[in-house]
Amino acid sequence: MDNADRNRLYLHASRVLGVFAAVFIAVLAIVAVVAGTVAPAPSDVIVVHHGQLTRGPVGDSTKFTDVTHVVPVTSC
Repeated sequence: MDNADRNRLYLHASRVLGVFAAVFIAVLAIVAVVAGTVAPAPSDVIVVHHGQLTRGPVGDSTKFTDVTHVVPVTSC
């Protein structure tokens, strides 16, 4: 096999591998979107601070000081 044939074979193999990689990335993206839709991230958390429990939105958890735990609320 001469150099041109070998290079052509490598080019074809890299194209096929690139197509497989693109399909794999697309499948992962679809799975991530579906997983986020089916089981969205919890919007409420329980924050343990200064020995007290406070339930509230995720964004409000940053206003507390001396936070020891942040627990996501998955159900009521």
